Amino acid sequence: MSNEPVGVLIIGAGASGGAFAWSIADTGTSVLCLEQGPWMHQKDYPTNNLDWESRAMGPFASNPNVRGLPQDYPVNDSASPIQPLMFNAVGGSTILWAAHFPRFTPGDFRAKSDDGVAVSRESEQRDQHAHQRTEEASTAKPLHVGLLVEELDGPLLHF
Repeated sequence: MSNEPVGVLIIGAGASGGAFAWSIADTGTSVLCLEQGPWMHQKDYPTNNLDWESRAMGPFASNPNVRGLPQDYPVNDSASPIQPLMFNAVGGSTILWAAHFPRFTPGDFRAKSDDGVAVSRESEQRDQHAHQRTEEASTAKPLHVGLLVEELDGPLLHF
């Protein structure tokens, strides 16, 4: 591992940190992601096994107080109606998600004018352009992780 300064330091390689790192990886600046937890392999995700529900009550619980892994820290939620949903690993809490997030289509932005429902949009053309930029971005080349170092009690990703 180099001790040279980096251009951008990102704390957490979950959905936001990973997406941001990907978005600036081709700019020429050096990017370093620090993650508290380990690198998780997809084959180890709880939803790949028939016992995924029981694993969600132990090593893959959404609450670090229940999970108690070495990379976890206690969260005092006794006076809160909100329970934590978090996971400390590269990928963050997305490792626990079982969700579907479809992309908007141009027709979704015309719901008011086409169907008379929803909130009217200021400029459907602007929204159409934003959709096209999203589609173009989805065909961009994938992020390639240059270095994974198991130090600092967790992976260190250097692009």
